[in-house]
Amino acid sequence: MEKIDNKDLTVKIQNYKKGLKSDIENLIIDHYTFENIKFEYTGLRKTVFENCVFRSVIFCEVYVSESIFKKSIFMNCEFINIDFGMSEVVFEDTIIYKTNFKKIDALSSSFVSTSFISCNFLYFDVSKNFFKNCRIIECNTSGLIYSPGDFNNSNIFIPEFRTA
Repeated sequence: MEKIDNKDLTVKIQNYKKGLKSDIENLIIDHYTFENIKFEYTGLRKTVFENCVFRSVIFCEVYVSESIFKKSIFMNCEFINIDFGMSEVVFEDTIIYKTNFKKIDALSSSFVSTSFISCNFLYFDVSKNFFKNCRIIECNTSGLIYSPGDFNNSNIFIPEFRTA
C-alpha cells in the first residue's frame, strides 16, 4: 500500500467528479474530507481511510473489500446496492450519522467501537459479522438483518429501536 498525498488525492477526486472515473485502491488516505461525491461502480478495495470525513457521499455498487475505515466520520451518506463488494471491511472507532443503507450485504466484516446514529437500515444484512463495543442509537432498524446470536458477547448497545 502506498500513502497518497492529499493534493494528489484532491486532483484524483476532482477528475472523478468530472467523469474521469478511476479506482482508488491499495492506498493509505489520512485526514481527508470527501464531500458531495457519488462513487459508482468504483473500486475502493484494500484502502485504509484514517481520520477521514465522508459528507454527503453516495457509495453505489462500489467494491470496498478488505478496506479499513478507522477514526472516520460518515455524515448524510448513502450505501446502495453493495452485495459482495463489502466483504472483510473494518470499521473501527467510526461514527456513522444520518446514513442510509439500502440493499447492503456486509460479509465477514468487523465493526469495532462504531456508532450508528439516526441511520436508516432499509436492507442491511450484517449476518455473521463481528461487532464489539458498538452503538445503534435512534436508528430505523426495520431492515437490519442478522442471525440469532450475532450480537451475543459483542457489547453492542442499542438504547432504542425506532422503526418507520
